[in-house]
Amino acid sequence: MRHTMMRNVVVIMLFLACECQTEAADVPKELEARLIALEKLGQDVKSVVEELRRENEAMKTSLNVAVVKAEKQQQQIKQLEATMHQFSESKVAFSASLLSEGQAHTGPFLNDTILVYKKIRTNSKQAYNPKTGIFTAPVGGVYFFTFYAHSQNGVKMAVSLMKNGAVQCSVYDHGPVHNANAQNSVVLTLDKGDQVYTRLWSQSWVYDDYNGYTSFGGFLLFAV
Repeated sequence: MRHTMMRNVVVIMLFLACECQTEAADVPKELEARLIALEKLGQDVKSVVEELRRENEAMKTSLNVAVVKAEKQQQQIKQLEATMHQFSESKVAFSASLLSEGQAHTGPFLNDTILVYKKIRTNSKQAYNPKTGIFTAPVGGVYFFTFYAHSQNGVKMAVSLMKNGAVQCSVYDHGPVHNANAQNSVVLTLDKGDQVYTRLWSQSWVYDDYNGYTSFGGFLLFAV
């Protein structure tokens, strides 16, 4: 009986010893498995970081392209606005005849006198002043001007086109004919604010009526 019990104890101890060895052997395997898992996780994280880095570089490139494109578009918009502004500013023209109604001679005067054309046909930008007879350039550019003068009964007729007080061209007639007409034109380069008008010479006359014989006009050819 006692021998049997000892044998059983020995068997149990041997079993426990084997079990402990098995568990001790399993510990390195579990650590190795965990290390492998951690290494794989590290590789996965590295791959994700690398992918994020590539995506970030791609986003930077796309952003730079977008910025360059936006700047180019902004320049195009500014150029278009400048072109539209220039086109708007280029719409400068006026035309007027001397009398708004009736018929009459103007002059003679003791001194040279600015002719004031009162019957307005066109006056874009309101550059021509019907109270003073003076055209003021709203924008710098090259302008075309023309004027006509008419006289009756052989009286002296003389008119000059002026730019800022300086004579640019003139018309003149003084003969025995009953009616006389004269016309002249000029192309002028004006700065903004320059003034152009016609001036009747002293001791001379012009005639006008509803037909608009005596007139003055001009327009902007192109801005500079």
